[in-house]
Amino acid sequence: MTIKPLDNAKEALENFEIIYDPEKKLIVEFTIEMAPLNLDKIKERTKINSKNITRSFVKVAYRIEDDNYYLLSSNEEIAYDHILKDKIKNIQVRNNFITTSFNKQKFTYSESDVFKEKTLFNKKNKVLTNYWDISGFTATEEEKAIINALEFKL
Repeated sequence: MTIKPLDNAKEALENFEIIYDPEKKLIVEFTIEMAPLNLDKIKERTKINSKNITRSFVKVAYRIEDDNYYLLSSNEEIAYDHILKDKIKNIQVRNNFITTSFNKQKFTYSESDVFKEKTLFNKKNKVLTNYWDISGFTATEEEKAIINALEFKL
């Protein structure tokens, strides 16, 4: 399924592509992207502290195996120009998640482990939980080095 905004749309200018399994009634993959042509339709903001989107992309894939439905991978990219008093700051955020193996063990957590704020932007380099120790996931050597570096700075 492909969903595109109307030519005269002024908001919600993203294109959606959804791959759906009608027999299992599950989404297999979806992509949300703001095409460069649609970025031109957005009225540019000029006030201080305004943000103008320059890139918006999300792609998520799932895996269906027997009765299990897994998040396989996700990729998010967003960029915007933040207007400050004396300059324009370009901010780019990229998040990637790839599942390399699956564990059928049930995951448990406590309510205090749930992050409830709107953004991680102001958290800087802070370890919120030792998720890798309780999740059943295994960090790569590169990820372990990053975690150790963050813990050392705390």
